[in-house]
Amino acid sequence: MTAPFDDNPDSDLDQFDDGFSDCGQDNDHGHSDTIDDPWKYLESDARNGGSSDDGSSGDEPRVSVILPAAGESSRMGLQVRKPFLQLGGITILERTCRRMRETKLVDEIILAVHPDDLDNAQGKDWPTLEKAGVTMVVAGGVNRAESVWNALQVSDPTADVVAVHDAVRPFVSVSLCRALFKLAEKRGAAIPANPVSDTIKRIEGDTILETIQRVGLMSVQTPQAFRRSVLLDAFDFVHSTGGLSERITDDASMVEAYGLEVAVIHGEPYNLKITTRDDLKLAEMLLGSNLVS
Repeated sequence: MTAPFDDNPDSDLDQFDDGFSDCGQDNDHGHSDTIDDPWKYLESDARNGGSSDDGSSGDEPRVSVILPAAGESSRMGLQVRKPFLQLGGITILERTCRRMRETKLVDEIILAVHPDDLDNAQGKDWPTLEKAGVTMVVAGGVNRAESVWNALQVSDPTADVVAVHDAVRPFVSVSLCRALFKLAEKRGAAIPANPVSDTIKRIEGDTILETIQRVGLMSVQTPQAFRRSVLLDAFDFVHSTGGLSERITDDASMVEAYGLEVAVIHGEPYNLKITTRDDLKLAEMLLGSNLVS
């Protein structure tokens, strides 16, 4: 079995023509568990190129990728930080970088590491990182938003699109990445998401406070891609309205707070974020069964 989407770069957005078809069906009680017409964003001109009056060039976008990798990895409970764990003979980070490079749209990959790791990343570990495809390493901040900001400041100012991707999501497909990059250039911002299938409850201690209706709820993945100017404006807005903090759990939320629309396309079932030992075991199983590469 192949990866969840065919990695043919000539059909980037065609891959997603009916990606929400199953999710839009009624559930057991006759209610739809999906957002309204998410595919309205996949216009043919985003796929076929051509000039546009919306700020996009119409050509293939030049992309800067930021990989935040500055977390403590406390949930993994190991001495090695998650991106540098071995997975199928190479590190998770190498797999992630390789997938970004395979899009043929990425000009640079900026890695934001834990400040304690910066010297090693720029020194003895640099040849390995460079071989993996990393072009620059910066010190991460005290939270994800600060890490992304630190990397964004040294990114190529001529890039069309900046994509922020979890360094520990190594199985994202080339097709999904390319679709997001192109859609972000056209629409300003684009993210992948999947409908929530589990029942969601808000709890306090061991007591249920409420059951949250899941209609319209989506579980968001990465990469999250943005026209560079849009992401810079969103950061400027956040800096002026409270600063970067733990309240910012993803980059799209800043663009939303700034008042801009974020396009949504279907994510992938195997676009796994490896944050626990169980996730790592699952990733190894997926690799071993040839469901991913």
